[in-house]
Amino acid sequence: MNAIHQRGVGLQTAASGLRNGGLESASPLGRFAGQGQRGGGLQTAASGLRDGGLESASSLGRFAGQGQRGGGLQTAAARRRAGAALVFAIFAVATIVSLALGAALVARGRVARASSRMGRASLRDAAENALVAALRDLGSDTNSVDFLREKWALDSAAAEEALLSGADGVFVTVSDERARLGVPDCGEEALAALLSISSGLDAAAAAGLAHAALADLANPPGQGHSGASPSSPSSPADASPVSPAGPASPDPPGPPGLPGPSGRLPCEEMLLARDGLSSADRAALADAMPFLSSSAGRGFNVNTAPREVVVASALAGGATPGGAEGLWLRLLMARRRGDVFETTSPTEAMKLLRGEGDVPTAEEIEALQAVQSLILVDSGLFRVEATARRGALSAGVSCVWERGTGRILRWTFR
Repeated sequence: MNAIHQRGVGLQTAASGLRNGGLESASPLGRFAGQGQRGGGLQTAASGLRDGGLESASSLGRFAGQGQRGGGLQTAAARRRAGAALVFAIFAVATIVSLALGAALVARGRVARASSRMGRASLRDAAENALVAALRDLGSDTNSVDFLREKWALDSAAAEEALLSGADGVFVTVSDERARLGVPDCGEEALAALLSISSGLDAAAAAGLAHAALADLANPPGQGHSGASPSSPSSPADASPVSPAGPASPDPPGPPGLPGPSGRLPCEEMLLARDGLSSADRAALADAMPFLSSSAGRGFNVNTAPREVVVASALAGGATPGGAEGLWLRLLMARRRGDVFETTSPTEAMKLLRGEGDVPTAEEIEALQAVQSLILVDSGLFRVEATARRGALSAGVSCVWERGTGRILRWTFR
């Protein structure tokens, strides 16, 4: 029994030992297992942290990307707004600058125009004063002969050269109005010959144009010329007397009007105002203008008339072309020698035309006879033009003045 009891005790002891040893053994195993569990938990936690971190990082990245995209959109919109504002600002500034420049240019233009008007008024006063002085000098010329070696003619030549050179100053030119062909007194034949010589028209065309031009003068008022003269001169009926010592202020030029029953022209430029003129006819009349005068009347000054007037008058009187040209050449040689026709007697004319002893041809004598009744040696009628010029500005005044009566037959501002 004791043995059994001892074995029982032993078994209990063994069991207890087993339990204790198992527990002890279990305890290290538990600890290892716990450590393993804890390690696994740590690994699991680390893995979870990694996974969660990645997920969190991914979420943060997505949020950050969304934020960046949202910020980029906001930045682009801001830039567009800033660009639009810049364009508007540039446009506004350009508009303001353009308005300011326009206002400045307008103001400058007004000042320039005002200055130009004042400058032209000053120049016109200077031109008028110079013209008055020229009329005074012409009034003192009482030698009863007008020719191209007189002071007024020589001074005019110098003034014309100065004008052509473009120099500044006041220049006065004087020309003999009766060195021109008077219209309508000259007649259709003389006008046709002049048109042919000055413009090269054939005889038939020149005759037709001359007939049409002078036929208009016979129309009653309102049926002749139309339009105003470019220079708007006063008509002879409005002429005012002017004293050589100092002409009074002439009446302002009246309207050019229309040719009346008397067939007088206010100015020769009115021939250019006819209705229905072709461009060729207008050009031909314009070429003839320097040799025409509405104030000259009938006849020409043999001492001053140019070739066109002398030859046209001779042809109209029945001279041959060779005789008319020969007569002009003899007149030219006489002028170059300094000879002057002082009377209209045929004897003196023949003496001067002989020159150095040669005798004029029969055709030349016939040409002289054709114009004998038209020859004048003194004019007493002058076209005086005064021009004042300073830089780009110029102003002028001109008139046709009759020395014997002191009348102004035309007065023109330029």
